[in-house]
Amino acid sequence: MTAGSPAFDLIAYVDAWGPSIENYLEPLDGYIERDGWDLENYPPSYLGAGQGYLNGVQYGLPLRGHPFMMFYREDIFADLGLDVPTTWAELEAAADAINAAGLTDAEGSTIKPISIYYGINAGQNLFIWESLLWANGGEIFDADFNPIFNDELGVEATQRYIDFLNKGYTGAGSVAFNEQEANAEYNQGRAAMFIGWWWMYSRGTNCEANPAVVCENSGFAPVPGWEGKGTSSYGYIWPVAINKFSRNKDAAWEYMKFFLNEEIEKEIVLAADDPDLDTNVAVRLSVLADEEVNAAHGGLQAVGAKVLEDARSQPRLPEWPEINAILEVAINDMAANGADVKTTLDQAAEDVRAVLDRSGYYD
Repeated sequence: MTAGSPAFDLIAYVDAWGPSIENYLEPLDGYIERDGWDLENYPPSYLGAGQGYLNGVQYGLPLRGHPFMMFYREDIFADLGLDVPTTWAELEAAADAINAAGLTDAEGSTIKPISIYYGINAGQNLFIWESLLWANGGEIFDADFNPIFNDELGVEATQRYIDFLNKGYTGAGSVAFNEQEANAEYNQGRAAMFIGWWWMYSRGTNCEANPAVVCENSGFAPVPGWEGKGTSSYGYIWPVAINKFSRNKDAAWEYMKFFLNEEIEKEIVLAADDPDLDTNVAVRLSVLADEEVNAAHGGLQAVGAKVLEDARSQPRLPEWPEINAILEVAINDMAANGADVKTTLDQAAEDVRAVLDRSGYYD
């Protein structure tokens, strides 16, 4: 696309890429208005990720989206008389109880309360951190794009995130885990909880790949909120857009309308009886609320819709990939090397400010 190639008419892209590539995308507002495409049927975080970061132009429409969710072992929670955590304080109390019980798996390995990932891998270690930060009322930037994640709220949220490791709630290997490795810890029965994308639910319930005690007892719930403050986690989305250099823009739009059709979206998520086609992923509010769809997936879509009511996406800035790298290294340094939280966040804020200053944000 940077070369102006018309080879592809359509492109699907991850939300964080949007501001970096919107100059290569065809505005969709005219098509949407002409054909009456219902934008109100999408969660705000999904729709917003396809908009221009300054002009509000709709460049992309939601294609494949993932609310951030918590998975937990229903059998362990039942045996210990634990309620499903709705706040981080309740999660910590459950973690203390699980540790106190001294649970082991079939091979004699200790079952940790939760599997977390602090490793450096495309910013994956930011998602739980952001959920804590946002739920605590913190922000990455203020209205003028000054970094404020190192303020009192940010330090409190970050310390809590690192303390999941310090208090022994997650294993020592977490400092190097990416989200896939952390998910495997849960799926293989070595952790009682895991926080990740909702599509991972089908992995945990796969009895061909996982121990029966896991696949038969895997539950799901929204990511906990900050006690007394509410919740806010991530709504991760891949929009689809038309290549600005396409020679077939009208035809591309017609094809988009076809494969984004509500009936087709529902048909896809109802193919739950075929393991090769089974997916719980839907993006429309109407499909997420559909009784037939929820019956096929144990109510997963309804819980996902609840998460998406206050879910957010990462800041839509062209500089975000560089900022993302600064933050994920800082998180890993605090987890792996015990770096001081306040000092590390202050340095990261300076580095982020330098990136934005170089781009003219403070002129």
